[in-house]
Amino acid sequence: MDLMLTGNALLILLLACTGESPDDTGPRLLVDAGAWQILDDSEDPIGPAPEPCGAAGVQVESGVIEVQTDTCPWVTLGQPSLSALEEGELLSLLAWHGTLAAPEPATGHMSIWIGDEEIWRIEPEIPSEGVIYDERLTVPSSAPEATLIRLHVHNHGANAWRLGRLLPD
Repeated sequence: MDLMLTGNALLILLLACTGESPDDTGPRLLVDAGAWQILDDSEDPIGPAPEPCGAAGVQVESGVIEVQTDTCPWVTLGQPSLSALEEGELLSLLAWHGTLAAPEPATGHMSIWIGDEEIWRIEPEIPSEGVIYDERLTVPSSAPEATLIRLHVHNHGANAWRLGRLLPD
């Protein structure tokens, strides 16, 4: 008799063999790529958007949030944190942008906020080559679970900006 195990049945079998429960596996999460919401101007820490973001400009692909600035040139995304954070705790960040181009030279912007504190910012010149940012960030002050986490992106031109990871280290 052949026995085929797939999906959840295989996971349950593996966990039973290790003695671990699903809560004991994987990293502690801070944000969920699928939970980002476009915030209105009153929640934008940089200022009001000069033009509205087309919803098609913000997508989740393979667990990565992507902003396409041809249809969404200015956006602040937000969601409540999934974990509490302690002052001095390290976060692991992975973000990147492809080659940045625009009809006129400009400056791009991507930043991360915990509550009202900006914890990370990049402002690459446009035009420029694509860059991967694999960084460790220090949490500046404690923040309880459900604190608003914000991701802000803006630039001129048709460019792609991605946040692949933001989690406690």
